[in-house]
Amino acid sequence: MGAVDVTRRAFLAGAGTVLASLTVPLAGPAAVTLGEEASATAAAAAPEAGKIVIIGTNDVHGSFKNPVTKLGYAALADFAAAQRQAYGAGNVTLVDSGDIVQGNPAASLTEGEFPAQAVGACGYDVIAPGNHEFDYGIDRLREIAATEGAAYTCCNFTDAKGNCVFEPYHVVEYPTGTETVRIAYVGVTTPTTRGSSATFKNEAGDFIYDFAIDDTGEKLYATVQAAVDDARDAGRADYVVLLAHLGQSWSPQIWQSNTLVANTNGIDAVIDAHTHQMYLQGILNKDGDTVPVVQAGSKFIGFSKLEIDLAARTATASVVATGVMPSIVDSWDGSDAEVAALTAGLDAQIDQMVGEEIGSSEVDLVALAADGSQATWLGETNLGDFIADAILDSADKAGIHCDVALYDGFGICADIPRGAVTRRSALDALACNRKVYALEVSGQHLLDVLEVACAFLPEPDAHLLQVSDGFAYTVRTDIPTPVVVSPATNGFERIDGERRVMSASLNGQVIDPEGRYAIAMQKGMLVTGGWSMPVPDNADDAVLIGTDNECLLNYVQGTLGGMIGEEYGDAGGMGRITIVDHVDSEEGAQTDKADNGVSTQFAVAAGIGVAAIAAGVVAVKTKQK
Repeated sequence: MGAVDVTRRAFLAGAGTVLASLTVPLAGPAAVTLGEEASATAAAAAPEAGKIVIIGTNDVHGSFKNPVTKLGYAALADFAAAQRQAYGAGNVTLVDSGDIVQGNPAASLTEGEFPAQAVGACGYDVIAPGNHEFDYGIDRLREIAATEGAAYTCCNFTDAKGNCVFEPYHVVEYPTGTETVRIAYVGVTTPTTRGSSATFKNEAGDFIYDFAIDDTGEKLYATVQAAVDDARDAGRADYVVLLAHLGQSWSPQIWQSNTLVANTNGIDAVIDAHTHQMYLQGILNKDGDTVPVVQAGSKFIGFSKLEIDLAARTATASVVATGVMPSIVDSWDGSDAEVAALTAGLDAQIDQMVGEEIGSSEVDLVALAADGSQATWLGETNLGDFIADAILDSADKAGIHCDVALYDGFGICADIPRGAVTRRSALDALACNRKVYALEVSGQHLLDVLEVACAFLPEPDAHLLQVSDGFAYTVRTDIPTPVVVSPATNGFERIDGERRVMSASLNGQVIDPEGRYAIAMQKGMLVTGGWSMPVPDNADDAVLIGTDNECLLNYVQGTLGGMIGEEYGDAGGMGRITIVDHVDSEEGAQTDKADNGVSTQFAVAAGIGVAAIAAGVVAVKTKQK
């Protein structure tokens, strides 16, 4: 497949240092001492006696197997079996930090049932729910949890009486050496999960569920700290591992994993999720102790491994993948035959549901970079062009005038390979099934939208906007982002400073800030402030065009007569987005600013310190009062 090849750190966003592994001392119990006989027996039974291994996945989003890394549930089950053989069956735990059951047809068409069956087959022990675990409602989540068979933990998801809906932590006992070691797994889910969703309201429209939401983050820190303290006290835990569906990057800074660690103590390690990044970090906690934080990408780009050495009292975090980022990962290419057969069977059932052909393509339409990360987070791709064109075309067919369609890279989930194009191809590419709307806005608003969309470049930027035919813009990544957002909500506040988007044009005419332009975008970004976008004054006037995948299907079957042609043949797109690292490069081809150590962040409107990188340790300043 003609994947986009990138040389920058495609999924190493946020503050962190590239490491093969990260080992930190733990403040847990005294070193475990094995008796002479017990020591000899343990050594014979398992070469890694005296160690505990925690295998973590995150943001799988319905995937059974990653098309690039070839990792998936079958590889995970095989890896877990190998770890149990090496460390002892009772000393290996399999966990997930959320977003398992949404993100592709296997998930959406079965409301999470098929991914849950795969999880159950692998024998997961503990799961923290992600924001998308709630997509089918709380009752459905309970059914999914029963199928998965793992303990669910979330300390900050509470009902109207303030009671945790799931257990705030789950303790696992490890019969290592002559005494039992207890590890508490504390789950935490991003407070952004609640949003305005009716899932968490009663019939009167009042919220009856909470996620420790306030404007400062203090409520979340206190909630997690209480769970950690109780786990060590009442739960008699020797160590505490946080399963955090929080992430960093575009997550509100007060609710990011690094900020949480900096404002708490007693957490020994964090297996992170939510922002689809890959990193190994050492974050200083409130007491100045280093806490390893690991996130392993998304959709089985990799999975994480945390090894606790009881005698040395250390924790070593690493990432396991195949064929990507060799400087920071180990590799694994084994496969469990039974799990492979199960997932293949489930996959075949999805093909039966949505496998009918809707056309064919002469080219590979690309969403993923060569390393398996999201190419649409880094720049233009031909699939991004294609989707934006499809939305613009659907608006026109519906009699809705639009000047430009814009679509964020986060919503573009999978490649469409050359050859037969099936309904499943379209559903895989646009798995979130989002509604797209049209609205007339000022040229200034459109320029502000583009500025927000490019805030993180050259790091991966999930809300980078792909654009339709006739529209073009240029971004300078050497200029710090001027976007100022709320630290509590990540909501847009203002543009303060020199703009990065140096030019934007429609059919060769520069966008006039005083002009009016009809734009098409997914609803959250257009009218409700999603992805930190400015909210237009006339948001209520937005007109529904349809769902994104409906637009794609109609474009292929109707306008293109079932044939996607060579006009979309360049994997890097048609030159609609130009990314340069200095002003003199604007006339050249797209310039890649590779591995320069610069991590672009939103400016924050109030009070949170930024991450500082030094000697492999990320020290996060606490909130300034």
